[in-house]
Amino acid sequence: MKKNLRLLLLLGIGVTLFSSCSKDNDPEPEPPETQNDIAALDTKVANWMTTSGMPGMSIAISKNGKLVYRKAYGKSDQEANTVATNDTRFRMASVSKLLTSVAVLKLVQNGSVAMNQKVFGTGALLGTTYGTQPYSANVQAVTVSDLLHHTSGGWGNASNDPAFYDKNWNSTQVFDQAINTLPIATPGSVFNYSNFNYMVLARIIEKVSGKTYEQFVKDEVLTPAGATQTAIAGGTLADRKTNEAKYYGQGTDATWPYDKMNMG
Repeated sequence: MKKNLRLLLLLGIGVTLFSSCSKDNDPEPEPPETQNDIAALDTKVANWMTTSGMPGMSIAISKNGKLVYRKAYGKSDQEANTVATNDTRFRMASVSKLLTSVAVLKLVQNGSVAMNQKVFGTGALLGTTYGTQPYSANVQAVTVSDLLHHTSGGWGNASNDPAFYDKNWNSTQVFDQAINTLPIATPGSVFNYSNFNYMVLARIIEKVSGKTYEQFVKDEVLTPAGATQTAIAGGTLADRKTNEAKYYGQGTDATWPYDKMNMG
């Protein structure tokens, strides 16, 4: 992400998710509340929280696909003096891109989408829904694979990231502006980490599946994995969910975690 935050915050898929540990369909016993702490791990976590200014966090360790250790540290809300627990929900930030990738690959697996399929232009996945015709040759050359691998050629996080356009814009305005005004290099020629790429992938999921992004990911990715406590989060403090941690920026970016991104 663009800023160094004290707690995990916004994502890069066009929406934000948060998560806490959940049971799978054939779970082993969860770590007992009286589990033995790992002293060396506690020390490293404490040192990192001090040096980074992190008010609270949680960790989870799995082995062979099973949860074997979990522990929360610090505060989930400094003002309310709320202690973080194993039930505290933390936002996954750009880790949520992995969920989007899996969702897209589900569509590839069932034959609804091809990795080399074009995204923009006549006959492409999103057609001419966004932006103004005629599209540039590079825009028309962008494929699903390019979006997944951050090789679309533009819309990078380092500069002019469409995710940071006016937060009051709707998704159509964001997409139109990105396609119309930001030049991109030849797709596939350069790696450029992009939040916008994953916003586009979310639109592809919705158009192809006929479901909302949230519903498709829930049905095809989260529920089969037993991730029952993972959900879409809002972008403002008022949207904060039950048991969700509060987020803090640093220095002059103290208000950064909320209202700074247009999630498309």
